[in-house]
Amino acid sequence: MRIFEADAWHMMTRVIDPARPSVFLDVGANIGKSIDRICEKFPLSTIHAFEPVPDVFAELQRRTAHRPNVRLSETAVGDREGSVEMRVTADRQMSSVLPSSEMGRCYHGAGMQPSTTHRARITRLDDWAAQQNITRVDAIKIDVQGLELAVLRGAERLLRKGGVVAVNCEAQLVPEYEGASTFGEIDAFLRFCGFSLYQIHDVWVHGPEERTTCVDALWLRNEAFARLPREPERLYEIDWRKASRDHPFKRALEGALARYAADGRSPVAIYGAGYHTRTAVEALASPPVRIDCIIDDDPSRQGTTLWNFPIISREQALRRGVLAVILSANSVESLLWDQCATFLREGVEVRRLYPPGRPERHERLNRAIRRARDARLRRLAIFASPEELNEIDRTMLPTGAPVIGALCERDSAAPSNSALESIPLERAAAEGIDGVILCCPFDEPALLARTIPLRHAGVRVFPTYWPPEALAARECLAVPA
Repeated sequence: MRIFEADAWHMMTRVIDPARPSVFLDVGANIGKSIDRICEKFPLSTIHAFEPVPDVFAELQRRTAHRPNVRLSETAVGDREGSVEMRVTADRQMSSVLPSSEMGRCYHGAGMQPSTTHRARITRLDDWAAQQNITRVDAIKIDVQGLELAVLRGAERLLRKGGVVAVNCEAQLVPEYEGASTFGEIDAFLRFCGFSLYQIHDVWVHGPEERTTCVDALWLRNEAFARLPREPERLYEIDWRKASRDHPFKRALEGALARYAADGRSPVAIYGAGYHTRTAVEALASPPVRIDCIIDDDPSRQGTTLWNFPIISREQALRRGVLAVILSANSVESLLWDQCATFLREGVEVRRLYPPGRPERHERLNRAIRRARDARLRRLAIFASPEELNEIDRTMLPTGAPVIGALCERDSAAPSNSALESIPLERAAAEGIDGVILCCPFDEPALLARTIPLRHAGVRVFPTYWPPEALAARECLAVPA
């Protein structure tokens, strides 16, 4: 269960500058989902990732082959050098050096049962860093199924003298492995090394009694922590124009402005006057389309200017007649999107710069499916682009969700995600599909228009990202009530 909308990687941008090179260690990398987030938030980072399970490591290699900034090591990490026996479980995410506890088996069932064992090399981070001539590490992420304290003990030199500012670590409250380190032990050791608990981001609850068993937590170095209340957005000085020159934020904003220029949509408003917009300032220097204003929801910013653009409210932007809005806030883009229903109803184009992350996809998709189930529909299909479908797997769907498959059009490639059966769009009604979930963060009206024959056949349609009333206002056929 996610507690904050912003995850640990976003919160680290307050203490680690994304516009400068940085070094991250991902201990227990699995297939690389954390690597994806680090690369998104810290595009100039170098990531050293450790994963000891052979088939998981192979998948990690495949998924990161296009990332030249990622260095992989098929190694376990702990508080000693040598080799260790890995218990490889049916659910590979549960694999551990430690045997499962009775409580762990009770909560996780067959997924925690060992399917095989593997002799893996194990190293200490302090020794590894010395061998690699790495003297500075900015952040360490640890998810090693109960061995977290051993990893930290083997990294004491790095933690004390290696420049580490942040530690993102899984911590068990109820030991799911025999001898597993607990949250209290991890917190005590990190305090001993000069860190303080900053936030708990994810909480896992198991069993019919709904017991909290595990958390993901973020610790910060005390020096950074002490300064954070005075500078909550960031602890480093930025030359915004220098930082912007080749920054991904700038390139994303330039791309959106160029598309609006090609479409002849002007004037444009930028939504967000914070870090993202300031980092992308070079894109605003000579834009290809007229920028009328910057929108921000913070009343203390409204009435001021940013690079001579007035900062105003959403209501004021509508009155000024803007025809397009670009969301400029990578970490809270989903929150800004939720504030844009009025723009969408009024026919103002709203453009996201980034595809949604897994937590947002999961939440919005579940919400749409619940609406369909509340309407007593029994055979649902997801309609999205092949790229979007490839980001959706069965674990993102509610338990027992009646999702039969994914719709594909005759002239488009079928989705490669084998978790969802491919159903031709023109045969959906004949296959008994009674509900369609649209899933496209960028253009659900276009998908809705292509479902007209289905709706004429009585199939219900539910958007994932767009408000139904906004779709109706865009002169697509209204979503059936």
